[in-house]
Amino acid sequence: MLKNHDGRIMGVETEYGLLLPDEKKSDELIFELKARVPGFVANGSRIYMDRDVYECSTPERKSYREVLKYDKAGEILCRKYLPPRFNAVIVKNNIDKRMGGTGEKEVLNTFGCHENYFVKKINDYFNFYLTPFLVARNIMIGSGFLDESGQYFISQRADFIENHISNYTTSDRGLISTARNDEPLAQCGGKKRFHLICGDSNMCEDAMALKIGATELMISLIEDGFFPFVHYDSKQSVQDLRRINSEFCDWKLEGMIKGPKYAVDFLNLCEEKARKAYYGSNPDTDMLLDLWRKVNSGLASINTNPNFLVGKLDWVTKRFFLEEYARSEGLKLSDSKVQSNDIQYHRTDEESLFYQAQEDGLIDKIVSDEEIRDAVIESPDDSRANFRGKAIRLFDSYKNIKKRNELKMIVNWDYVAIIDTMRANHILLGERLDDPSRNYNEYLLEFNSFLSKYL
Repeated sequence: MLKNHDGRIMGVETEYGLLLPDEKKSDELIFELKARVPGFVANGSRIYMDRDVYECSTPERKSYREVLKYDKAGEILCRKYLPPRFNAVIVKNNIDKRMGGTGEKEVLNTFGCHENYFVKKINDYFNFYLTPFLVARNIMIGSGFLDESGQYFISQRADFIENHISNYTTSDRGLISTARNDEPLAQCGGKKRFHLICGDSNMCEDAMALKIGATELMISLIEDGFFPFVHYDSKQSVQDLRRINSEFCDWKLEGMIKGPKYAVDFLNLCEEKARKAYYGSNPDTDMLLDLWRKVNSGLASINTNPNFLVGKLDWVTKRFFLEEYARSEGLKLSDSKVQSNDIQYHRTDEESLFYQAQEDGLIDKIVSDEEIRDAVIESPDDSRANFRGKAIRLFDSYKNIKKRNELKMIVNWDYVAIIDTMRANHILLGERLDDPSRNYNEYLLEFNSFLSKYL
């Protein structure tokens, strides 16, 4: 029963950690970053400081592959604005520190990777069917974490989820977040922004693709009335999430009343339903479904073949690297040298354990280096990020004209404006970008004409 699977507006917000040789200079670095980061940039992304957290939001995209491409481009762009004198390193992880052994934890900070999906409606029905998937998907998308006692966990974010549904993002976090659903910015044509904060940041492209792509397919199944019939007790979701986080096989869903009792079996059912509904609709969807089936097979046999998913899933890949290093050096996983390699995996520069392994051919790729380089520069042409990015580039092209100093460009997700600073910020040109799925190409000629005449 093939359904038309059109592109859905999606994006991610990645919060980065910062490592400094001299941690006493962290406040100074943050202060300088706040002065340096540009906000919206010419590829349609937004790079900014969210309080004291360095963050990059992708432009609005219509496929998981495009989200992945611009997320990888964001790593490069964020490094660009680091003040060199600090020798700071950007890490794409979700946690600074967690004490092990006693069951107590000391948290210095937790960073989020927030997902955004443009959906038809959000109601109890929507939340009910999506909940068990969000619990189960962690065995695909977890980035892995080694605590100080040497205990390994699948996900870095799972233990910071405290409720099934919550309107908060910095405390009392929910598996399903309602924090951004009703923002005016997030509404167009009767659709709403669905905002998730429960997932990990990913280094592995396959894991990132599954996080965005499989979740989008589940949303489509719910909207199209094809979601697999299950009955899950949502009150058990947090307990299931946390218990699964410390297990490496079986992954039983205690909250499942009617339906597959184990996470892998449930993910298999989800993939089968999505394949029946959408396989053949476009090459990207087909590739994702084939990847999903392969990963499900690897998870089902992880007891007998624990390394099959190395290079595909972060938690499996990092565990393999850490265990191999510990074995080769005759160290325990609790040793500080092994512990340091945990964070080194998440570096976004050439010293990253992940990127060194990818360079050696041990990590799968979905998007090419050329595609990522292009995404650093070019805005997408099939969303409002098109006009936003090109308008920024046009305005910057006049930077050597003295009169331009009298003008200021104000950019947000849903508008671009030029103001006259000499006349008390008088608006000279303002363009609304209410529909995230439009490219607003028709505005470019007017925008360029205005600049050329005024300047």
